[in-house]
Amino acid sequence: MVEISTSILTIEKEKATKTFYDLEVAGTDYYHIDIMDGKFVEKNTEELMYEYASTIKQISNLPLDVHLMVEDIKPHIEKYIPLDRLYLSPQCGFASCEIGNKLTEEEQWAKLTLVKEIAKEVWG
Repeated sequence: MVEISTSILTIEKEKATKTFYDLEVAGTDYYHIDIMDGKFVEKNTEELMYEYASTIKQISNLPLDVHLMVEDIKPHIEKYIPLDRLYLSPQCGFASCEIGNKLTEEEQWAKLTLVKEIAKEVWG
């Protein structure tokens, strides 16, 4: 089965509601939003993506795929996704191509430990 994920990072703000509607009618399966805090990565999209996520929740039942590129993810979790629909998966830091990401084995284990700690804190 093929699913279509639509990234909404570059949608024109004044056309957002119509664009989300048009994308859903066209067959998108879920929306992908990039939350950046300006610290972990250079660009800050927190306010704009929260606004877009709120609009989507009002007009659509499609799920959000939320990519958190922030130093502290905990304040963002419930803001975007109900805990019963939350999945945690680390993206960067594990080889996704031949070159991969230049992390030591120790750094990769530290990343998995962080995911485990967050899961324990969120779900108990």
